[in-house]
Amino acid sequence: QININKKSKREKKADIFITIYLLNNFHFVYKSITDNNELFEIILPATISSYKKSIDELKHKFFNYFNRTIEVLNLSMKSDESDSGNKIVIGDLKNRIQEFNSEFITIYLNLQSFFISEEDLSNDLKSDILDILIPSYEQFRQIWNENVNTKKDKKYLKHSTESVEIMINRFFIGSSASTSSSTYSSLK
Repeated sequence: QININKKSKREKKADIFITIYLLNNFHFVYKSITDNNELFEIILPATISSYKKSIDELKHKFFNYFNRTIEVLNLSMKSDESDSGNKIVIGDLKNRIQEFNSEFITIYLNLQSFFISEEDLSNDLKSDILDILIPSYEQFRQIWNENVNTKKDKKYLKHSTESVEIMINRFFIGSSASTSSSTYSSLK
């Protein structure tokens, strides 16, 4: 575990990549220990527990990477001085969807370029991301459709729910930046 930590610090990559790198490697070691009865019997329970705790902490840190994206989608009703009730401010919706588009494409390009060798870990992370992000995105789109009447919807709503799901399912496949960009362009 110490060697993996030292190697990750030498890497000159963004914090999210270091988090994924450590998560992938710790998960591999943990799974190797727990799947091998002979190895499991000779490894101290405290060591196994330490790996499990590290994995849980890294997953939490990984999901924090999505906080801003989800925050942008969560709307609170805004009070408008010209109206006695609460209502959605159209300009706020437009700003939020533009920020979501920017945040999400950055996440997409970063996470598609990284490879997670542990298929069960990769699938679990993608499934959890879908469970967190898609309901917020669908709710935002519903509010958008109820409040914004514009012919320029495609300027703002660049992604259908289905395309967001497809993009999330392409996380961790290890594509190069040029491949990621061309793949993204085809989804628009």
